[in-house]
Formats: sequence, structure tokens, C-alpha cells
Amino acid sequence: MNVNMRAISFDSSDGTFEGRVKVLVTDTDHLKQLQAKLLDVPGVWSVERVDEG
Repeated sequence: MNVNMRAISFDSSDGTFEGRVKVLVTDTDHLKQLQAKLLDVPGVWSVERVDEG
């Protein structure tokens, strides 16, 4: 899967770890495929779309 990563950040607070990855996808099907793959990663609890546009 070809994804352009634009930014990445991490934070932790009270034993909880949060990571944010900003990517560019080609269309909504590409986005849905990426979300599904990320949710298959052990420890990933949620994947959210943020529209900056």
C-alpha cells in the first residue's frame, strides 16, 4: 500500500500512549483500506479521519 506520510507525533500521559500520523491518501477507498490495516495492528484501538480542508 503506497501512502505518503506527512507528519508523525507521539505523546504519553498517565500511562496512556498516543501517536498521530498524518498521511495523504488517493481516495476514500484507499483511506478505508489504510484504516482497516491500522486497526489490525496489536495495540491500535482507534483510527480517525481528520479533514483539514
